[in-house]
Amino acid sequence: MTEGNTELNSWGALGIPNGFTIGEAAGKGDCFFDSVAQGMNELHISGGPFDVKLLRQACFNYSDCNQGCIYDSQTNKAWRQAIEEDAVAGKYATNNFQEQAHFYIYMANIRLTAAESSHLGGAIWGRPEIEGRMLCQIYGIKLHIIENFHSSGQEVIGHQLVDSSRSRSLVEHSSLYNDPQIIHFLNEGLCHFFPILRTTSVPNKSIERGAHLPPSEGIQSKNNPTDRNTLHLVRSVAASQQQVSLSVTQPQHSKQGQKSLKVLLK
Repeated sequence: MTEGNTELNSWGALGIPNGFTIGEAAGKGDCFFDSVAQGMNELHISGGPFDVKLLRQACFNYSDCNQGCIYDSQTNKAWRQAIEEDAVAGKYATNNFQEQAHFYIYMANIRLTAAESSHLGGAIWGRPEIEGRMLCQIYGIKLHIIENFHSSGQEVIGHQLVDSSRSRSLVEHSSLYNDPQIIHFLNEGLCHFFPILRTTSVPNKSIERGAHLPPSEGIQSKNNPTDRNTLHLVRSVAASQQQVSLSVTQPQHSKQGQKSLKVLLK
């Protein structure tokens, strides 16, 4: 836990009950899929074990088969339209401003992990209201997201429940932790997701959270508030081999961006 993340020590304020803890997640755009995969593995959801690659592929398959199906029953918006509008709104950017091209670019890149898409400028980040709903439909799960961010200098904490049909805000949420089909995770702001796991599922060795850079260019939006060097250790289910990734984030004005060294544990 870094000094910059000391607010996460206040788990009581976040409504996380005893027996649960905030885990680690992969960085560079894979954090959503990694967090969901860890939660699904913990609950032994059918079809596992899960990892980032498998869940990205599942979203590709769903988008391919259901692009004309209804995403929003109130507006009759189809999945394809929802994905295109989300791209136009800046959730992921492209070099082609023709709206009809966004869906094809999405399909070409949603399967790619952060490592596989590094040459494209970054991976497509998972979003609860898009890929989250897809995964809920495919695997019969629900997603409970704790949103922790600051607005006008004030800390804001909210709770969202996502299922296959919608996302809705919650007031009472303590009972969710007893549901065997609900995956819990934290959105720390700017779509930085971390899994909330039972303490028996988390490795004893404590390591810092993975480096999460807001998308810089190419497939992602253009914000990047990082303005100092940071060093992180990452351990997650994102990689096929057990590994620790040592990531050094350079200041924003550097053209080199982020350098990463990977050391395999034997």
